[in-house]
Amino acid sequence: MLKVRLEVMLRSEEQSELNSETVPAGTARTTESLRVVLDAALDAVIAMDESGIIREWNLQAEALFGWTRQEAIGRTVADTVVPPRARDHHLRGLRRFRETGDAPILGKRLTLDARDKSGREIPIELRVTALRLPDGLRFIAFINDLTVMRGLEREQRNVVAQIDAQRQLFATILSNAPAGIALISSHDFTIEFANPAFHALSPGRTLQGRPALDAWSEIAHQLEPLYRRALGGETIHLVDERFRMHPPTDGALEDHWFTFTMVPIRREGPAIDAILVVAVETTDQVRARSQVAELASLARQRAAELRGIIDHMADAVFVCDQNGRLTLVNAAGAALIGFDHTRVRDLTLTDLAARELTDHGRERQVHELALSRALRGESVVVRDVIVRRAYDGAERWVRSSAAAIRDDSGAVLGAVEVARDVTDAERLERLKREFVRAAAHELNTPVTVVTGYAQVLARQLQGVPASSREMLEGLHRGVERMETIVRALTYVTRIELGELALARERLRFDELVDRVVTRMTRRPVGITVRVARLDAAMIDADRDGIEQTVRNLLSNAIRYSKPGSSVEVSLAVAAAAAAGRSGAAPGGGQDAVLSVRDWGAGIPKERQARIFERFYRAHTDTAYDFEGLGVGLYISHEIVTRLGGRMWFESVEGKGSMFHVAFPIAPSGAA
Repeated sequence: MLKVRLEVMLRSEEQSELNSETVPAGTARTTESLRVVLDAALDAVIAMDESGIIREWNLQAEALFGWTRQEAIGRTVADTVVPPRARDHHLRGLRRFRETGDAPILGKRLTLDARDKSGREIPIELRVTALRLPDGLRFIAFINDLTVMRGLEREQRNVVAQIDAQRQLFATILSNAPAGIALISSHDFTIEFANPAFHALSPGRTLQGRPALDAWSEIAHQLEPLYRRALGGETIHLVDERFRMHPPTDGALEDHWFTFTMVPIRREGPAIDAILVVAVETTDQVRARSQVAELASLARQRAAELRGIIDHMADAVFVCDQNGRLTLVNAAGAALIGFDHTRVRDLTLTDLAARELTDHGRERQVHELALSRALRGESVVVRDVIVRRAYDGAERWVRSSAAAIRDDSGAVLGAVEVARDVTDAERLERLKREFVRAAAHELNTPVTVVTGYAQVLARQLQGVPASSREMLEGLHRGVERMETIVRALTYVTRIELGELALARERLRFDELVDRVVTRMTRRPVGITVRVARLDAAMIDADRDGIEQTVRNLLSNAIRYSKPGSSVEVSLAVAAAAAAGRSGAAPGGGQDAVLSVRDWGAGIPKERQARIFERFYRAHTDTAYDFEGLGVGLYISHEIVTRLGGRMWFESVEGKGSMFHVAFPIAPSGAA
């Protein structure tokens, strides 16, 4: 239904664009409606263009893959959700489609692995459809997370296997213990009639017309008293009576068990003249019960072992039934919420809600709990909450996930939540951020002072001996390096603490690039920096942020270039669609694309996926492991993305890299 509705809305949007004079308003309403449908979908929905660029990303995609919509839009599907080992195949498929129009995966259900923002691989079910829009083809992927389903399938298979084993055991017992019927006369206990099942009870013996006490001579001493009691008018019912009998080969006596009923029969007159015997051999059942008892004992032992394992898990485990009553809480869970482990079975979801707090210190409502959401059928992948411990009121940071427990028909029987206390990690992370911010702040003042004096001394080099001049120049370079580090740390802390303020102003992008290149090449560095192209371009952006980005890209290119080689800088104005900008209409809008290229070390292919991560250094433990904090590209990517631009790169190890930054050209008119 979601797919049909989505297709109808998209085609409606397409028709509005083609036929309506009020396209923007209609399109906005349709787009907003489409966004509501996408965000209400139970599936993760990702829309991609023919180049592999993500054009749409709903809330379920955010929850499944960890990327926000703002982060995902404009990225490639390959870099965002495709595992590294599958990217070549994915890219070849896109290239084949562009060349031939062949897309064999359309309309099929595929089960494969995807990759979330943290790099963890997730099993998914994928269905892809294609829609033709005015600005090109869209591939729309509907994605289900199979992680919980696969776990439940494994559990279901185990349960079915156990049930099948029991069925086979009892089927064997029943097939080898049929009911036998016989009629024994009062005269000499002769067997007047015996059905085939009764014959099967004593294979190899002649029964019909023979005295029973002769037919079973070895157990005659057990049978005769029973027959005489029956002839006395008593109905006899014995269960699992043991008899020691000869086997068909007349070997040693063997134990057999039978359940039988003897009923006195009066065929003529008041006298009893026959005995009806209905017998079932229960030898297999008796032996099976012994085995079942052994299995039950083993099962109880295994259950105790499993409970011991759960109770000794470092992670807290909470299980509730469909009524919200807790049925299992391990020791770590009881300690986390601060209740006595012996009374956790008396707890309900209401008790848990009283222990959880929102970010604003408000107690959680029952319906907000992870277990409550799981009971409603939601899959809670990662959830961070604050828990206030019952016995001392201490607040702990907790990260948890939850899922529903279902029966074979899919009905929800209960829910399970696994939680981990991450208080220490959260405090450490906060301390790290605060330390970096404090360090950057404290360093800023002395560095500014030293920078000022170094600049004054640098302007008074006439008449200074060469050795002193070299020391002053070294001092100036060191101060500049310190200033760069402080600036980088300041950006990192502002980003991490959500305090990065980017002001927009109308900028001449080409003049800014030229100024940064001139400043950075003022001193010889052994690398030739060549400006290949510098188109005039006006953009709306943060001046300091863009300067920081250009400096970072140029600094990296110079650092990883081979001595005597060159770095090429170009700024070109191109159509937005050619620059790969998300949402660019055909023929509408232009982008200013800055490209910085070097022919140096390049980036190893297996490390390219993490190149924009904080503190990640792609050349660690290689011959190109130069100085640096590993934050330049992280800062640049954050700045560019937050300003509405796009940043990407191409790189081949040993042959160099080319980094690109694209911003929309500012509309003409006043800033």
